[in-house]
Amino acid sequence: PGAPERPQHSSLLDSIIVLMGYAIGIGNLWRFPYLVGKHGGAVFLIPYLLFLIFVASPAYLLEMILGQKFQLGAVGTYRALHPAGAGLGYASVTMVGLVLGYYNILLVWTLHYVFDSFQSPLPWAEGANATAPNVTCPAPALNASNATLPNPLDFSPSALYFESVVQQKVPFLDSPHTGDVPGYLLFLMVVLYIILYVSLAGGIHSTGKVAYVTVGAPIVLIVILFFRVIFLPGAGAGIAYYVIPRFGALLHVETWSIALGQILFSLSPGMGTALAMASYNKQTTNVYRINLLVSACNSGFSLFGGFVIFSVVGYLADKYCLPVEEVAKSGPKLAFVVFAEAVTLLPAPQLWAILFFLMLFTLGLDSTYAWMEAINAVLRDICGRLGIPPYNPLLTFFTTVCAFIWGLLFITRGGNYWLDIVDHYCGTCFLLLMVCLEVSFVWYFYGFKQLAVDLEQMTGVQLPKFYLWTWPVIPFITGALFLSMLIKDFVVPYGPAPDGYPWFGLLVGWVSFLIPLGIVLGFFVPSCFRASRGEGGLSRAPGACDCFCLDWVRGLSADLPRDDNA
Repeated sequence: PGAPERPQHSSLLDSIIVLMGYAIGIGNLWRFPYLVGKHGGAVFLIPYLLFLIFVASPAYLLEMILGQKFQLGAVGTYRALHPAGAGLGYASVTMVGLVLGYYNILLVWTLHYVFDSFQSPLPWAEGANATAPNVTCPAPALNASNATLPNPLDFSPSALYFESVVQQKVPFLDSPHTGDVPGYLLFLMVVLYIILYVSLAGGIHSTGKVAYVTVGAPIVLIVILFFRVIFLPGAGAGIAYYVIPRFGALLHVETWSIALGQILFSLSPGMGTALAMASYNKQTTNVYRINLLVSACNSGFSLFGGFVIFSVVGYLADKYCLPVEEVAKSGPKLAFVVFAEAVTLLPAPQLWAILFFLMLFTLGLDSTYAWMEAINAVLRDICGRLGIPPYNPLLTFFTTVCAFIWGLLFITRGGNYWLDIVDHYCGTCFLLLMVCLEVSFVWYFYGFKQLAVDLEQMTGVQLPKFYLWTWPVIPFITGALFLSMLIKDFVVPYGPAPDGYPWFGLLVGWVSFLIPLGIVLGFFVPSCFRASRGEGGLSRAPGACDCFCLDWVRGLSADLPRDDNA
């Protein structure tokens, strides 16, 4: 148990809203629908939902049980299981800090659009920029037989505005001026971190109150947008592309790996965020039901948002005489280019632009709040151990400044490339490894059956045996996918074909992967040496099976443990 002065969520609803807010983020609106369209339409939901049920949601529940049981951050919780586990906690916090730096650049870009949306006409509208060409329906239209024709959407005013004005992007990572910091982006970044500090300085109670707005507003706005865009010309074709399955995509390993990566990043098990948020719960809070609710709402928002996105995709495909799939492949541009283009053609475009980009901004704030709070929770536990008052605004100010300094890399003119690099090596590769290590660690040193006992003692809920069967599967799935990605990165340098990113870009990527990995090894290697000398460096908790692999086999035939004193 943690320090007695640890604050708690004001209510059960506060707890649910905060957890739901960090799970539902920007990726639900642009990354998820884009991946659905690229990887087989509705058939993509088969691996997505399978991994939600068998990997992401069970791992999410595991973190919530541990957080509520020990009332500590990631470091304190894993240290309580075994001293070597502190390395997992520090590694998860480090990973969150690295991800936070590049994730917040999305919010900076969004703020850019919010402020620019008050101009009339919108600065990315046709005719607003004299240097941007007016793009019309090409002749002949782009199709499978002449797919080498340039995609007119890439040369639309909104695309040029995003890359030239918002990002001020250089052509390549090794181009001249790639390290220049645009002054206006720097100003917007200062504004963003002021908002973050003010929202977080009051602790978990202020975070919960802010989350009511940042969760509720996007839901209202997405519903408003839905009833507007489904009536656009071509919207039906876009929705058809979204919902009609193409089963051949299931034969590609990439479809399965991308589906797992998407749901893991969305719910974020392995980052310690759910653990940190659950540590502020009352110990009687029914985390089992919260897990089901948050997992369902997160994926439900993604699915509903897909109808909005693909309605607009179909509209733009109709406007430019393009196949829907060509517009759907816009990737990271989907929110910042495709929708910016779309709102210029709607009635009252300034209003729709403000609504949409405010919605993106509030979605991103929720995830940022939770990640910052995960870092602060660990630092507060450390302060408590050192006798330093843990709950004060100076600690939040320290983490905010550190995140701001790291984020400067991503607002440079080459920031888009750095985002892609760190996201791949740290936000994807190491996240997969972290989930594998986290679940394996809990399996070996604590035991899944003990988690079931803890849940029943705290809440009176008897854990379904389904979780005793699925938890042991997680390390094998995530570990196999991690190894496949690692081998591919060694064989083919990551980045644009054919040669990938330059050496210094790959170096930063590998460093962002190796730093948290080194932290894990720094705690586990000494324990291994002690174990080799017979000093019990990797001894298990009392009552655990001698061979932890047998836990799974025994769990298939044995009833859940019941504590008569519960």
